[in-house]
Amino acid sequence: MIHWRGGGHKSEMNAVKKNRADLPLWAFLPLAASLPWIMLIWHWDLGHSGDMRFFYDWFLAFRDSNAFYRDGPGINYPVLGVLFVCGPAWLVEQLGSISLDYEGFRAVLKVSLAGTEVALIFAFVALGRAVTGNLRPRVLALALYLLPATWAGGAWFGQIDVLGTLLLVLAFLGMGSFVKAAENGRLHFGGLAIGLLATVGAVLSKQLTLFSLPAIGLLWILGMRRLSFLGRVQVFVLTFLSALLVLLPDLFVVLPEGWNSHLLFVWLGGGSAHGQALSGNGANLWALLDFAPGTTASVPALWGLSAKVVGLGLFFGVSLGAVYFWQRNLGRGRDPLRESLLLAGLFNLAMATLLTGVHERYLVHGVPLLLLALETRGWAFFADGLWGRLGRFAWVVGAWSGMYVLASIHWEAFAGMLRPFRSVALLGWMELGLLLALMIGLGIEHRQSAKRETT
Repeated sequence: MIHWRGGGHKSEMNAVKKNRADLPLWAFLPLAASLPWIMLIWHWDLGHSGDMRFFYDWFLAFRDSNAFYRDGPGINYPVLGVLFVCGPAWLVEQLGSISLDYEGFRAVLKVSLAGTEVALIFAFVALGRAVTGNLRPRVLALALYLLPATWAGGAWFGQIDVLGTLLLVLAFLGMGSFVKAAENGRLHFGGLAIGLLATVGAVLSKQLTLFSLPAIGLLWILGMRRLSFLGRVQVFVLTFLSALLVLLPDLFVVLPEGWNSHLLFVWLGGGSAHGQALSGNGANLWALLDFAPGTTASVPALWGLSAKVVGLGLFFGVSLGAVYFWQRNLGRGRDPLRESLLLAGLFNLAMATLLTGVHERYLVHGVPLLLLALETRGWAFFADGLWGRLGRFAWVVGAWSGMYVLASIHWEAFAGMLRPFRSVALLGWMELGLLLALMIGLGIEHRQSAKRETT
């Protein structure tokens, strides 16, 4: 493990001592296997009824024919996302020779999401073990799941973002194994295959996963650079074959006239035009500036530029800065997987904070990836110093963002002492503060490292 003195070598050693013993397997297994089902009992009658009823309309169109993109009620997810929403209920109908009403469909959807959450906990453990510096992967996996940011937007809400998080975790796990083997001049076919297939799955699941893909792509490039010519050729072939899977669904679905790719239809045609509004109830910069959330993003915001253009400019500026720190830290011997998780977390945080049109659930992928990186980078929850405090602040923001998601769908229940969780401004300042603090912290770290290298 490489220690950074900016947070204090002594404080990191104290954190190591406090985090030495992981949860025993006999205690972890029943918790991991049961927690999502316990949660399911709690939220069985709760959630976002609007989204789930809309999904039921998707299911009816899916059940009728493969022309659901053309004839359905505005289906705007890629095909794997549609299959996850509709497939389990369709299978229940086929096996049981029954016709599901809304309540039956809703029950199947909730159960499917809870089962995916179980798989996500085990994926967290595997990724935690793969990242250098994590001493308690089982404890961390349970903590990440219990964080409201993880479960509030999943089975509780009735949305499929938990599937996207699972696929992204598997993609990072596979690509991390690929890069680690490439450091020794070996091509890890299994790791590369998992990474590529999970990445393709993430692309085909939902648009929100796209903000994590640049970090996965940089891992792929890093592994390629460390292989021989023959190894690179093999990687290119396997990557090309995997990319063809993105086109495969187009052979089996009927699209609206003028479209040959269901992904392009979802992204550019029939998908949600969220970015055209300033905010979709998300705690972004534009909510902080007290614009009406439904205001068009083309409204002039700065120097005559629209809010959408300003948001994109700020997002790409922060992203380029994050990539610069990623590259510099890799040059100092940091763990590529850990740094790439941090990069993906920053991309997602910048997206949810700076772009127009964000919704309340848009940190669902970024929070666990960011915390996995922070907790394994020497900035452990119990550490002293600047990074220890920032790590704890990141956990608070993650928890608060999940409570904000719950408040958005159970508004009346979040009154009295719980009212602060309903405040978009409060969460917005917290998210923006975390983004700025992390970028400033990376800048301080870079400057201190550069100073040591020149002395």
